Amino acid sequence: TPTMAKKILAYALQRPAQSSEERLDIIIKAANRMNYDPIVLKQDGWTIKKTENPEGPLGGAIYIGRRVIWQKHEAVIVAYIPDETYGGLWKGVFLEDLDTFDMEPGELAQALRKFENKSRKKTTRSSTHSGSTRFAATAKFTVPGIENGIILAKPTHRASKGIMWPARVRNVVEGKLTADGKVRRNSSKNQIHVIFLAPFWNAQDADASKITNATDPYSVGPLFEYDTIEVSEHNIQEY
Repeated sequence: TPTMAKKILAYALQRPAQSSEERLDIIIKAANRMNYDPIVLKQDGWTIKKTENPEGPLGGAIYIGRRVIWQKHEAVIVAYIPDETYGGLWKGVFLEDLDTFDMEPGELAQALRKFENKSRKKTTRSSTHSGSTRFAATAKFTVPGIENGIILAKPTHRASKGIMWPARVRNVVEGKLTADGKVRRNSSKNQIHVIFLAPFWNAQDADASKITNATDPYSVGPLFEYDTIEVSEHNIQEY
């Protein structure tokens, strides 16, 4: 963890708060800042200075400062980092609310093309709402007790048959793991990352001989399962 990220989080934890809701809001804002703070990015290995010439076949840091369209909203590229899996990753920041996301080379090309098409057509997007308009339907959605970390959630695994099950909400600073175990800090306000506790449906995938010899057939499966849930009253409830 970058040194500056630790300082930002430590400062947030020391700030006075009148309630648990205010405390959670302070921590979330600090965690979001760590995703775009230039010192944090530089300490984490990202390049934050735009180059005058392309670097390698993908262009590298030459795209820093360019506008893009991502998830139908305007953003700007603020950093670049080489990546063994994708060749390179570019970090973007939404202009509306400073949320961040990472783009692979193909995603970058598509996002640049969308912004160029929008500029060419000279169209503007207007809204009667103030602040961010992304995911407006779920922006104010909340579940009592979620600040304590445990909720009831509906798994995406088919074997669960849609049964609500206890899950731990993953902290925003934990990020999202890619297939190769790296953290990809994409932010999506209409999704929540959770860890299901002792999921019963995993026992159905266990070895048949183990189930036969087990006292409790549900004890032979994995104790945890990672999942990403769409935020809605149908998928998330109070525990």
